[in-house]
Amino acid sequence: MPTDKFALLSIYPRYANKILSGEKRLEFRKSWAANDVTAFVIYATTPIQKIVGVAYIKQVHQGSATALWRLARERRGGVSRRVLYDYFRSKPRGFAIEIESVRPCSHPLKPEEFLPNFNPPQSFMYLDRSTFQHVEETIKKQPPKGRVILIAGVHGVGKTTLCRHLADDTDLIHKSASQLIREEKQAAITLNTKAVADIPGNQQLLIDAVTRMAESGRTFLLDGHLALLNAARKVEPLATKVFADLGIDGIILIVAKPSQILSQLTKRDGNGFNLDDITALQTIEIRRAKIVSEELGLPLIRVKPFDESSFAKAVRTLERNQSVDINCRAP
Repeated sequence: MPTDKFALLSIYPRYANKILSGEKRLEFRKSWAANDVTAFVIYATTPIQKIVGVAYIKQVHQGSATALWRLARERRGGVSRRVLYDYFRSKPRGFAIEIESVRPCSHPLKPEEFLPNFNPPQSFMYLDRSTFQHVEETIKKQPPKGRVILIAGVHGVGKTTLCRHLADDTDLIHKSASQLIREEKQAAITLNTKAVADIPGNQQLLIDAVTRMAESGRTFLLDGHLALLNAARKVEPLATKVFADLGIDGIILIVAKPSQILSQLTKRDGNGFNLDDITALQTIEIRRAKIVSEELGLPLIRVKPFDESSFAKAVRTLERNQSVDINCRAP
């Protein structure tokens, strides 16, 4: 009998998250193991570069792109027709690994802890039974992690008000990114502006703080941004890896007309921003929300400012880890 019945698969984060949420029950491959693999470790590639769970195989299907597309439509393939046909373009036949169940990590694991001198495989690598079981047992022993929902949008759009009102009426935790950074290191934010002096250093402080907050097991609303004004007052998008390291489970994006935001900011903070600043920030914030959502496979919900009912519905949807079709568009 073959001894190799386990494997490690390299999977793009956007597909790894869909597998873990149950949205994707088929993993497509151009080639597959000769041995009878019954379960595999999910290694999420760049920018996560960590083990995010294990999956147990129901069966492996083989067929043409047309046959596999029919299967994808019936059994939650998690990819579009175009993506699947492009992937199998040069192959007359391919494989669809049907997943029976998954065990997600509460906190992603470094592969080097289980595989010294680990080098990510392009597709998959075999694992011996003891290595797979070590990963599996480590995941089982992890404490539960609370869901982390990023509430994104530019300054003055009403994020904090929405979060505070919902947190006051529920068991949710709410803190702003700047508040967490200040708690980690005083004076990280320039006191009289919203410009961030040391964006990379502050983001690591934020990652450390959010990791600890998530250990409470409660849902955590992280009031933050996907782009910031740096000390030179230039808009600087935050790297996707930051949100991967934060362990974000979903994004709610609050969007309003720039003129409304400027009016709100003027009442609240006086001047400091102009309409061009706000327009540029919001344009990049929206663009980055879409990119981060796509690259990490995270649900993205867009909500109008001060729409507390839609906001609460969006949070409940992400708490339940449901597929998202909500799109409450701002004017």
